[in-house]
Amino acid sequence: MKNKFQIFAEITKLRITIFVTVTTMFGFIAATDSISFQILLPAFGILLLACGSAALNHYQERKTDVLMERTKNRPIPSGKISAKSTFQLSVALVVLGSILLFIGSGLLALSLGLLNLIWYNAVYTPLKKVSPLAIIPGSLVGAIPPVVGWVAGGGNILDPQIILISFFFFI
Repeated sequence: MKNKFQIFAEITKLRITIFVTVTTMFGFIAATDSISFQILLPAFGILLLACGSAALNHYQERKTDVLMERTKNRPIPSGKISAKSTFQLSVALVVLGSILLFIGSGLLALSLGLLNLIWYNAVYTPLKKVSPLAIIPGSLVGAIPPVVGWVAGGGNILDPQIILISFFFFI
């Protein structure tokens, strides 16, 4: 059981996705000036969405991971989990996270969450293989989660406060 959790934690990049969740919660708290149970659905939604995105990233990079010394022991190339299972896990996490985010926060928060997933997996991931400047669009991935929390808490997406907070996370 411990081994399965370790594989899950690695395939979902749990240490990073928990940080994404914390920054989302920060945005929510900044928008509401309080901590309430209303934070739970957006927090769990973004956690699952981020975990699904990370698993999808492992799936995307499975063929190059096996070629590099640094990445050949990741779960897919090492045979700890199949590519098919990783993809299925990714889809399940993205769907469940999207549902929770929509129910708890509405369409704008969900749209931002999905934008982040698409940006990470379709823009940053391929770009990082061809240019070290990929870190610039990659920084946007860190700037969006607090905005998701902000709009989940009822804040206006164009509020200068969240723009400044988001810029801080971008930097």
